[in-house]
Amino acid sequence: MVDSIPYDISWSVRFSTRPKIGNLESKIYTSHDLCSKEPRGAALVIALIVMSMLSLLTVSSLEMLTLNIQIANNHIHDLQALYIADAGIEDAIDRLRDNPSWDAGLSDVEFPVSSGNTYTVTIGNSGYPSIVITSAGTVSNFQRSLEAQVEITGSSLPYLITITYWKET
Repeated sequence: MVDSIPYDISWSVRFSTRPKIGNLESKIYTSHDLCSKEPRGAALVIALIVMSMLSLLTVSSLEMLTLNIQIANNHIHDLQALYIADAGIEDAIDRLRDNPSWDAGLSDVEFPVSSGNTYTVTIGNSGYPSIVITSAGTVSNFQRSLEAQVEITGSSLPYLITITYWKET
């Protein structure tokens, strides 16, 4: 058996009813009351703060994702314009291989067909057999230009075409 009780139960029972002084009700605070204040509603406030931060993080991540997708699409269109300008030079070289005196150029050739992507080719003679071919490829609002200098050799079809330089302008 326990001889002594560490906590005086009679003391807590004695003060369980609050004495009234006039119309005011007094309360006697024990050390237990002061140390164990329950944080009522704190979990709700913390949850709201965390949810707000997560929402802000989600919105900013979606905005960055949208921006990265737009950058990637711009890069794709820019490269497509470069490749279409390249196709224009290849088309001109193919025509020169069949007819070395061809200098008409090409205007707004759609490549691939029905894609809306076009190239324009101009032929500049810098002295036969050396020919400068300039091609501009357009995709959406993106345009890239290439220039190539070729030399035509041979005496019959198909003529030999040698590319002396190829650069982006």
